[in-house]
Amino acid sequence: MGLAVLRILERAGEDATAGRLDLDRAQMHLEDIRRLADPSWRPVTVAEQVDEWLAERDRRVSSATGEIYHRTKREFARVLPRKVWLGPVADLTAQHIEAAVARLATESVSSKGRRRRASTVNQLLRCFRQSLHGAVLSGHCRVNPAAGIRPLPETDSQVRTRFTDAEVRALLDYSAGNPWHGLILLAVRTGLRMMDCLAVTPDQLRGGTLYALPKKTARRQTRVEIPLAADLAAWLNAQPGPEFFPTLAGLPKGEISRLFAQLCDRAGVPRQIVLPCGTPAVRSFHSLRHTFVSQLAEAGIPADVRQSLAGHSDAKIHRLYTHHQKALADAIHALPEITALSPVGQAVP
Repeated sequence: MGLAVLRILERAGEDATAGRLDLDRAQMHLEDIRRLADPSWRPVTVAEQVDEWLAERDRRVSSATGEIYHRTKREFARVLPRKVWLGPVADLTAQHIEAAVARLATESVSSKGRRRRASTVNQLLRCFRQSLHGAVLSGHCRVNPAAGIRPLPETDSQVRTRFTDAEVRALLDYSAGNPWHGLILLAVRTGLRMMDCLAVTPDQLRGGTLYALPKKTARRQTRVEIPLAADLAAWLNAQPGPEFFPTLAGLPKGEISRLFAQLCDRAGVPRQIVLPCGTPAVRSFHSLRHTFVSQLAEAGIPADVRQSLAGHSDAKIHRLYTHHQKALADAIHALPEITALSPVGQAVP
């Protein structure tokens, strides 16, 4: 073995003399020595590295987040050349990843030729970058080849916004007498996401407070405690059965979203609007969560209390849910009146 190691070192010396010894060739020579020291050793492939990362993440994240990670694997396994995907992670280059990202951004994803949003591609890139970080820590590759790849400009991203108070009233009035009325009321009074609203049971109501473990934060055991507003408490107390929404809870999530969009249309509440700055914005059932947070802000509730009620762990994310135009206007109206303005052109002593 000693002579074999010396020959490897001689080759490294020849590369250095010829000016060819860069970090990649040095890594190659080190791998040759490693094979001599451990004949069973072989380099970790890109696919194996991603699988190892997924196994670790699956134990720590929610099922919804886990699906994003698994989708990342499926997409990159499809758009990277098979030889690269099944090859050593140390051979993966930034050029390989840039080509994969370009394909994800430009290929059609519908029969009408619609492409992925830049935000979706950037999310996949972020997850793939995370999966490669462990390879660096484990010594399988020298650098993370995805680290220097810049995200796509998100000029095509949709802005999500709240419903106005009048629009919430229109939705409640139109849905009066059916389960949608309670579901909308529950969402706008608690800020819970759609599937969490559908999962609420009487057992979660104690002493005028709703105790919930949102599905998205279940792995972190992030619970929320939300005192019940009077109108919501009255609706919940009037329901007879052990379930609040038996006719809706069994439907697929996509079907429930479609039915809510249909309800908006029939209630005369637009799902797509243009904000005063000219930016297009969309509304969906999730906009009721935006409405809940925004109404709290307009009522002067401190940000940390709003964040606790909404169950947000990140203040930056929480700010995206706060659309407080009324609060901004109230702030301007609160400025003291200036009663003694000097005439134009007159010198002020």
